[in-house]
Amino acid sequence: MTERQHTVHFYEGGRFLHGEVQKFFDRAIDERQPGVMIARRATYDAVIGRLVASRGGLSDAINGIRFVDAAAALDGVMDGRLPDPARFAKALAPLWEDLRPAAGGAIRVYGEMVDLLCAAGNHDGALGLEQLGQRLMQERPVSILCAYALERFDSDTDARLLRAVCRHHTAVVPAGSGGEAPDERSRSEHIVILQHRSRVLAALERDRTREVTATPLTLPICIIDDDPSIRRSIERLLVLNGFRVRTFASAEAFLAEGPDVVAGCLILDLQLPGVSGLELRKQMTSSGRAIPVIAMSGSTDERLESEAIALGAHAFLRKPFQAEALLAEVLRVLRSQLPR
Repeated sequence: MTERQHTVHFYEGGRFLHGEVQKFFDRAIDERQPGVMIARRATYDAVIGRLVASRGGLSDAINGIRFVDAAAALDGVMDGRLPDPARFAKALAPLWEDLRPAAGGAIRVYGEMVDLLCAAGNHDGALGLEQLGQRLMQERPVSILCAYALERFDSDTDARLLRAVCRHHTAVVPAGSGGEAPDERSRSEHIVILQHRSRVLAALERDRTREVTATPLTLPICIIDDDPSIRRSIERLLVLNGFRVRTFASAEAFLAEGPDVVAGCLILDLQLPGVSGLELRKQMTSSGRAIPVIAMSGSTDERLESEAIALGAHAFLRKPFQAEALLAEVLRVLRSQLPR
């Protein structure tokens, strides 16, 4: 791993994870770089145990690897379901004050906060933390290793999240449950079995796609709003009325999934922090993405509605709006896409 990399490691089984994290901190020790583990206590104990065993005893360098409890750290950086950039910076400030990398080196940070968020079903929060980690790596001499259990991504929706997580990193280490096989032949056999399993699953997916033809009424509805209470309210309304729903806390989180997001329509707040709703609509239009948009805003500025319609929004709702009004627009937009 080179300096200032933001690497994600996927794992199946604790032993393989602990081995990868051990290698990450082996280099820190060899190059006299400060190390921090923002992790579960069990992970820290297992990795330190491996380092002690491999190096013939506890040294000052091993003992100097800082431990920060991942769950406690999350409590300090989260604001509801999303990380707060100011809290994130404040929580890490003491580390930068205490740790000084050697000239040309970096602080090595291993983190499990994102995995804890995914385990709790908070995917937006995990992606938000990854964005802050990417920014941190660009601003400070830091090399970051994140880890996710591969089981977090077993569903179709989670598969899209998996791609988004990969795009937030400069390097990806694939899962390797067979990485500790006793010999090269056993490892190769494990890879062949995985390759065959992948082909079988791909064939099953092709058959399923032929059998089920998606229509706008069966596709999920995407909600993009930075206010978690509004996202939850709209999501609850649509789910109770039989719709599939996906939510995003920012335009960046939506764009991070690339062109793979399929939706019947997009319910879009125009006044998002960062990339605004209007800017997102412009980007979608320029890239040829034809997802219909229902724009919404709490602003009293009349120009927003005209700008949204001019950019191709199918409808505009001013907050606060009645649930019946939103449902009516959703149905109108979806039905307008059905073949006549």
